[in-house]
This record gives sequence, structure tokens and C-alpha cells, in this order.
Amino acid sequence: MKKRVEKVETPEEKEARMWTLFNKLLNAANSQTAPPAAVKAFRDVVEDCRKMGFRFWRERRVRSPMEAALWVVLDVDAPKLMGGAIPVIWHQQALDFLKDSGHDDAPMMEQALIEHAAVCWSRLALMEIYYSAAHRATGNSIKWLEFTEKRLMLTQRRYARSVETLSKFRMMSEATRLLEARADAAGAARRVNNMRTLKAVTA
Repeated sequence: MKKRVEKVETPEEKEARMWTLFNKLLNAANSQTAPPAAVKAFRDVVEDCRKMGFRFWRERRVRSPMEAALWVVLDVDAPKLMGGAIPVIWHQQALDFLKDSGHDDAPMMEQALIEHAAVCWSRLALMEIYYSAAHRATGNSIKWLEFTEKRLMLTQRRYARSVETLSKFRMMSEATRLLEARADAAGAARRVNNMRTLKAVTA
């Protein structure tokens, strides 16, 4: 009688299987009313993926906390102010904002700063619209108009700080890369000189 040969799962097949399971359990647990068992199952599969070296939470299809904040602004807050259609266009423009800012190729820390700038940019745009509507309308009190102006100034400062922080981070990263490159070049030059000295001594 022939012995049954069990099929060995290839690394690619294992990754595909875990990716499917990860998303299935994510969808089941991604609700404020999800049962604790569903959340535990997702927590367990995340731990299994980590042990196997699959970092699926880094995929663009799984939103980071900052990206989630961005889509709350555009998909929840914006429709209350502008209706349903215009925020759909803004959603695409936000994706362009991320792409044009180099989000896809940036390291994780820089990605978070880019996402924060996009959140602040979106909130500033909404606040500008809200401010204009409040000052065009009749019957608003001076106190309310002052409040909207303070909110607008706050969102302007937040956006300016986010862009400034991102710029400083990039300058520091570039300076670090230059220093590392110079150190590598100096080390290579020393090794060449040492080899030349060794050859001269042993000649």
C-alpha cells in the first residue's frame, strides 16, 4: 500500500493563506460591536503573522492611525459640510497629496509625518469653508465669529507646523545620509592606504 505523501506548503502559498486569513479576521473584528472572540482571533493571527515574518499591517490596504484620521475627515466630516459628491474628489486629491509627497517610498516615520500633514491640510480646507460660511451668514453673534476665527488660526498653525516638521525631518535625514556616506568613503580610503602601506613593508 502506497504511503500518502502530504503536500508541503510553499512559502508563497503560506503567505497567501495567511494574507487571506488576516483580512478575513480583520473584517470580522473591525467594528465597535465586534464580539470579543472575533477581536481575540484577529489578535492571535496578527501574532502568528509577526512570528512568521509577515508584516501585513504595513500594507497600504491596511490604514495606519494617521491615514484612518485622514479618511474620517474626508469620509465623515466633509460630507456633513459639502454633501456626498465633492468629498469623493477630495479623497482622490488626498491620495495624490500622499503620492506627490513621496509617501509610498518613504520610511515609516516619514510616512507618518506625511500623513499628518495630509490630515492637517484636509482639516484646514474644511475650516476655511466653515469660516467663510459663518461670516457670510446673517445672525451669527460676534462671539461665534471670533470662535470660528480662532479655530481657523489654530488649524492654520497645525498645518504650518506639520509641514515644517516634515521639512526638518527630511533635512536631518539627508544630513545623516551625507555623514554616513562621508564616513564610508573615509573608511574605504583608510583601508586602501593600509593595504598600500602593508605592501610597501612586505615588498
